[in-house]
Amino acid sequence: MPSVTVRDFATEVKIPVDALLTQLREAGVSVENEDSTLSDADKTALLQHIRSKRSTAAAAGGGGRVSLKRKTTTELKL
Repeated sequence: MPSVTVRDFATEVKIPVDALLTQLREAGVSVENEDSTLSDADKTALLQHIRSKRSTAAAAGGGGRVSLKRKTTTELKL
């Protein structure tokens, strides 16, 4: 796949350019500004960073388990 600029990728994923630049830097991708190009390897590194960040947040927040409780009880007639 051809390389795209940070600005084009931010438009594609619908997030602000500044937020994407911050996430890319946290992921260890070297970008200078919004006109820098991103390769597929850069996008993969960003995806792995976001996944690891979410998995650690889910583990800290209770393991991702959701419990539901009914507010009322009903009786079924046969």
